[in-house]
Amino acid sequence: MANRHYVFADHVEIPPTRRPTTDRVIPPGLPPADGQDPPEGWTPIRIQCQYVTEPDGTPSTLLLYSRPCAAPQHHWPDASTDDRPERYDGRRWSPEPLEVEGATRVVRLAEMLSLDQLQVDDEYQQLVEDVSEEARRFGDLVKAVIPRPGPGADDPVVAGAGKVFLEYASLTHSIRCWEAMDGRWFARRQIVAGFYPEDMFAAGDYSCDGQN
Repeated sequence: MANRHYVFADHVEIPPTRRPTTDRVIPPGLPPADGQDPPEGWTPIRIQCQYVTEPDGTPSTLLLYSRPCAAPQHHWPDASTDDRPERYDGRRWSPEPLEVEGATRVVRLAEMLSLDQLQVDDEYQQLVEDVSEEARRFGDLVKAVIPRPGPGADDPVVAGAGKVFLEYASLTHSIRCWEAMDGRWFARRQIVAGFYPEDMFAAGDYSCDGQN
C-alpha cells in the first residue's frame, strides 16, 4: 500500500484545518494535588527533557497523564467464503442485500484514465498493479485488463483504451466492486462503473459502449 503511485479516494475535497475538539474535558482531579493519585484509569507518564534544565542544573521532567483508547473495530468479510451480495459504504460491508439487474462478472471502469497515463511502460505496469491491488479488496479477482494505444501516432485506435476491465470469480464480488467504485475518484477523475458483457471480454473485444 505504501508503494502505490496512484491512490483511490471517495472524494477530493481538501480537509479543513483541524481544530481542537470541544468535547474533550479535563476530568476532575487532573492534575492531582501533591501526594494524591490520578483519577481511576489515568496513568502518569514522566518524560525527562535532556535539553531543558531546572535552575539547579538538573534535567526538567515533563509529567503527562494518559488513558487507553479502544481502537474502532471494522469487519471485513472473507471474500473466499462469504458469498452474500452486500452493500459497501466506503468503510465496511453492510448486511443489506444488493441485487443489480444486468450485472455480470466483469466490471468496466470508465472516465478514470487519460491516454497519457498509458504511454510509458513503467508507469503503465505500476498502474495495472495499483488497480489490481485495489480491485482485490472486493473479492477474487481473476483478471485485470487496461487496453492501451500503441506508442506511435499512426497506430490504430485501440478499443477500450483508457478504460479498466475487472473480471471476478463470482457475481457477488463484481457487484461489490461496482457498488464501491462507482463515483469514486482516481487521479482527480471521477470513476463511472458499469458491467461489461462476459462473452465480449472473454473474446478480447472491448469495443462495447453500452453500460448498465
